[in-house]
Amino acid sequence: MSVNVKELKKIGERRLIGCWEHTPLILTEGRGCTVKDIEGKEYVDCTAQAWTLSVGHSHPRVIGAVKDQIEKLANAFFAYQNVPMLTLAEKLIEITPESFSKVLLGLSGSTAIEGAMHLAIRYTQGQDFITLYQGFHGRTFTTVAMGYTYDSFIPVKRGMERFMPKPIRVPNAYCYRCYFALKYPECKLFCAKFVETALKHAADSKVAGLILEPIQANGGHIVPPPGYFQEIRRICTEYDVPLIFDEIQTGMG
Repeated sequence: MSVNVKELKKIGERRLIGCWEHTPLILTEGRGCTVKDIEGKEYVDCTAQAWTLSVGHSHPRVIGAVKDQIEKLANAFFAYQNVPMLTLAEKLIEITPESFSKVLLGLSGSTAIEGAMHLAIRYTQGQDFITLYQGFHGRTFTTVAMGYTYDSFIPVKRGMERFMPKPIRVPNAYCYRCYFALKYPECKLFCAKFVETALKHAADSKVAGLILEPIQANGGHIVPPPGYFQEIRRICTEYDVPLIFDEIQTGMG
């Protein structure tokens, strides 16, 4: 059956509600780190499809595992447990630090962050969260509010303010364009120590948690300097504030 590419693109324009700026490509297949579009053009997939395909497209072991599972059980309502869920939970605990003992499985990065925020609020009885400039934490009302400080995403929030909490924002560790006009290492990690100032003076209620990305993704692939996270960990431990690492894009660890 012949495919009318122009008509398919028109269907996309007429029928799909976009949630991002869409590249006008209709993908049809992928192998390893490359994909092909409906016109047969090949591209290197530098996104790994929103960082979900760490071993590439159409990996034979992944395909085999999917086929094996779907022939047994395609889906299980969240009220029930199943064998892959239990074995995955056990494996995750095995490869994470000893302080972790339980797993909450989510459907997306946004729900994972909101789940962590729920736990932090329950633990601290606090209401305020601290986030960093240029952070990205998801697309739900709450997670959009926690991030999106850079210009290209500000319009996403417009008109939604009533439904969004207001985090306490502090400067991120951006040595290339330091907000404090300091130089590393002479700065002695002033940006990390500024978090302590925010904990003391910026919150209207008890701080429920600090949310940050180990490497800021959408905000510019910004990597903090050595020692930054150790100082952040010290501050959060001293003030008994949960430290929430958003590793959705960077990968666990």
